[in-house]
Amino acid sequence: MSSNNTATKTAKAAILLIAGRLGTRLVDLATFVILARVLGPTEFGVVALAMIPIFIVEMITDLPISNSLIRTHTFERGALDTAFTLSLIRGIGIAAMLLLIAKPFAEFSNDIRVAPLVAALGVGSILRCLSSPAAIKFVRELDFRREIAMDLLGKIASFSSSVAFAVTTQSYWAIAVGTLTGPVVTTALSYYVAPYRPRLSLRHWSIFSNLAGWHSLGQLVSAISWQADRIILSRYISLADFGRYSVAENLASMIYSIVAIPLARAWLPSFSSVQHDTARLSQAYRKASSASATIVVPAYIGLSIMSDPAIRIILGNKWTEAAPILSGIAAGAIFSVLSGPVSSLALTLNRARFATILVAADLVIKLPALFFAALWFGVTGVLFARAGAGLISLVTGMIIVHSLTSLEFQKQFAAIIRPYLSGAVMYASLLSMSHWLSGIPVGFNLAAASIVTILIGIVIYTVALLALWFVMGRPDGPELMLTGRLRRATKSKGLVGAGEAVDQAEPMDEIIQLITALSKEILQSDIAKDEPFSDRSNVLLSAAQLLHDYNVPWPPVVCEAVIKTVERVGAIGDPELESPLHRHALLSLENRSNG
Repeated sequence: MSSNNTATKTAKAAILLIAGRLGTRLVDLATFVILARVLGPTEFGVVALAMIPIFIVEMITDLPISNSLIRTHTFERGALDTAFTLSLIRGIGIAAMLLLIAKPFAEFSNDIRVAPLVAALGVGSILRCLSSPAAIKFVRELDFRREIAMDLLGKIASFSSSVAFAVTTQSYWAIAVGTLTGPVVTTALSYYVAPYRPRLSLRHWSIFSNLAGWHSLGQLVSAISWQADRIILSRYISLADFGRYSVAENLASMIYSIVAIPLARAWLPSFSSVQHDTARLSQAYRKASSASATIVVPAYIGLSIMSDPAIRIILGNKWTEAAPILSGIAAGAIFSVLSGPVSSLALTLNRARFATILVAADLVIKLPALFFAALWFGVTGVLFARAGAGLISLVTGMIIVHSLTSLEFQKQFAAIIRPYLSGAVMYASLLSMSHWLSGIPVGFNLAAASIVTILIGIVIYTVALLALWFVMGRPDGPELMLTGRLRRATKSKGLVGAGEAVDQAEPMDEIIQLITALSKEILQSDIAKDEPFSDRSNVLLSAAQLLHDYNVPWPPVVCEAVIKTVERVGAIGDPELESPLHRHALLSLENRSNG
């Protein structure tokens, strides 16, 4: 598969995953809203406490089963049997550990209600371990439609059961009922869409063992890192305040689960397809990090600005005290944009220890900072500690990427700087509007004003992003795809008229992609040496001349292909025939090297 086809398929898969995840999270949001209005902060605090040991145990025992099956070149029945057996062992282990720690953790939390919740919610963990491993074959093909359908139906079942139980009993057990119903439906559907007859076997353990050691250690560190704030805060604040904090964190995590997780899942197959070509892998990572930042950064900044109206509209006035917590969590989360691409890159190269190092660095900084921040400043101190640890993690991620691919820090920074600067412009522009929104009572006016503010923010961010992109020389990135789609959409609606310049600019993006692919083919086949007057050489030089005429920068690979082709032409033909192109290619490479 060519790099262009892979990139296109990956982009479509990422969009589909985000759309599917958005659908499931909307169902989660509906469930969350109803339960928050029926129950209160204290009830949510009890369930949030119970989820701490469950989350930690699930992450500690997690194995990279799906990732290992995606990476393997073969897809045999024996590998599926081993995957199922490992999942079953994991499920039994989770159940045993949760039964053992349920009562001690309840005593640690000073709330005996936590013990039966931990034991009951552990059943859901077992069910999630029993799904059909054969479904991974669709992920390998970047076909996520069945997975999205299963998740959506599972969420709908969870919504129905939890809401019905909450309305009739008004008990925090409604959250547990919904948590158990979803895995039952999803697991059953997995065998319908991907038939598989379970069989116990560990014959293909080697496929999974290469990543298991470092991955398990990484999961342990991640579990402690992600739950450290909750463990520490539960000792220093009231149960109601803890419920508000957990609710705010759950709302902020929706962006992570809707956008960041689907993107990370799409990056892994994309990286795997070019893992043996360092140059193409580096280019794929730059695109991945740029795309992640372009989407995730404005989403978190927007949520931070809109935290007050979002809380009041979604949850009601009794949750107003959670608004500043949500704003702080969202603002600090903007530094997490590289976690998905870096982890996917490390797993692709079978270097899981680097993903572990990334999380460990975050934990080493965050754990003591969270402890003293919570002890001295409460929730506010924890929010600042989270943001500081996230910034350090961002830098650590860049160091890891450089170690894995030798990708220069300047190029890594250039790939993500535009979204951060554009987000800062959006934040500064909307800050005064957020103060205005806080004075509007809950109702239609607040909802309408919030929608207008969001639309204004999207426009400001997009304009700032494209302006910076043009100023920086229109480098390869998501803006290139965006402008191409805008041109095609504008032209298809008949809005261009006689604007010849726009008509001529419209195909430039496609020309760049085609000439890049052609240049790689020429360099690989050494056609510049063997066939100097071939059709491909003529097409290359003609396309390069066209881009030069319209002041469109050449990618480095095009410069190299032009230099080799022109030098061969000059060796057996007229040495002055193509000298302007030769000089332009040399100058472009020199400028990039100096820059």
